[in-house]
Amino acid sequence: MPRADKSGNYHHGDLRQAVINSALELIAERDIQSLTLREIAKRVGVSQMAPYRHFKNKAVLLAVLAQEGFQSLYDHLQEALAKSSLESLPNPVEKVKVVGVAYILFAVENPVHYRVMFDASLSNRTVYPPLYQTAVKVLELCMQIVIECQQAGLIDERDPKELAQIKWSTCHGLSMLLIDHQFSTMGHAPVEELANSTLKTLVEGLRKQCI
Repeated sequence: MPRADKSGNYHHGDLRQAVINSALELIAERDIQSLTLREIAKRVGVSQMAPYRHFKNKAVLLAVLAQEGFQSLYDHLQEALAKSSLESLPNPVEKVKVVGVAYILFAVENPVHYRVMFDASLSNRTVYPPLYQTAVKVLELCMQIVIECQQAGLIDERDPKELAQIKWSTCHGLSMLLIDHQFSTMGHAPVEELANSTLKTLVEGLRKQCI
């Protein structure tokens, strides 16, 4: 909790994390555009300038939130792959489905982080090296699975980055539709079932590339 010293100034035991938590709460309640460090400071109970000790400006704070999201996504995908390996996947193409479904479920379960990860203000991630490097890890994971499929002769030899981006686009599109509740009145199946169906269709399409 914040505490006041003799001068009346407020301090926080872990201000950086408190700012991050409050930012996520405010985005969930409102949106990314209306987020301000001043409002965060007010909610945390510190001076208006206190958050600037850890975050130069709002853009830097959003970059940190996005990096945190991409790292959590990467860990989630790795965990999904680790669990699936226990069941002896028949071929690497099935990894496409496993990772895709895990990706969509992560997005739906973490909508605030996910929105920040793909906010237009962070489209040039190279400006924030830690964020860029973390986001690239996710793409490289998808690319590695595509390369495994190509080496096994299961999909065509197009640029693996291109195929990984196609997969990413499919997963991202469905994720955003679900987060924005676009299927809520259309009688669709539960999220996991819909995700599995979508990735099954994608996998079948990738397999047809080599016919």
